[in-house]
Amino acid sequence: MSNKYYKHQKPTSSTKKGGGQVYRKIENPRAHGGAAVAGYSTRVQIFLDLYKQLEDALEDKYKHARRKCSSVVFEFTKDTESAPIRDKLNVCRELRNLLTHNANLGGVPVAEPSGPLMDAMQEVLDFVRKPPLALEFATRGEQVMKATTQHKVMRVMDVMDKNGFSHIPVMNNGAFLGVFSSGVIMRYLLGSRGEGITPDTTIGDLRDYIAVEKHAENYEFVSKDTSYLTVRDMFEKVKGRNQRVSVIFITENGKQDQKLLGVLTPWDVLGDI
Repeated sequence: MSNKYYKHQKPTSSTKKGGGQVYRKIENPRAHGGAAVAGYSTRVQIFLDLYKQLEDALEDKYKHARRKCSSVVFEFTKDTESAPIRDKLNVCRELRNLLTHNANLGGVPVAEPSGPLMDAMQEVLDFVRKPPLALEFATRGEQVMKATTQHKVMRVMDVMDKNGFSHIPVMNNGAFLGVFSSGVIMRYLLGSRGEGITPDTTIGDLRDYIAVEKHAENYEFVSKDTSYLTVRDMFEKVKGRNQRVSVIFITENGKQDQKLLGVLTPWDVLGDI
């Protein structure tokens, strides 16, 4: 944006019809006590226009909901859905209120949205209009600790203990096979009538116990096109036996036998709300 200087100009009869603040270019800003605002009028108007678009989008979002707040933006900040962009939204909201109620002081603008704040405003608007994909919040498949049927059980348990993992996916030739967890060990011991785990026992020896349907925990699979809001809703809902979803696995089309693209836990999506 070019570096221009503006000073407040009293509205004329023609400008009064359009409303709003009017600024004219200052050829010599030093003659006005250094009151120079680079591209102020343009940037502020763009910011306020983006904010108005946000309000319109949220009005549409909540049109059938029972609201607790008169401000639809403030209503959204109280919604757990806004968690990923809440801090940025609050800063934008505070500046918008300042610009709306105290636009200038002695004819000089009191504030101007910075470049990063303009970016934040656009990010918030994009988030509301088109929520991000769940995959953007997931640990990518290539970064997830995995086991194969050839891995030794005791070695896998040792690594899980040292890293604080409670569940790890078991893969077979790149495709999802099941989940290994402490619950698998318990079911194996009960099913084998006390036959212990030896240093030579492999994940493959526990194959009958790692299938997703064998677990007491709730696991879900979603496709790579699933939105953040969808998985958030899945984590928040209580399923059978008063349990929530423990882990969500992301594959190409949400099928278990496909390549693992990402893994989500409640913390990844819900965080500290």
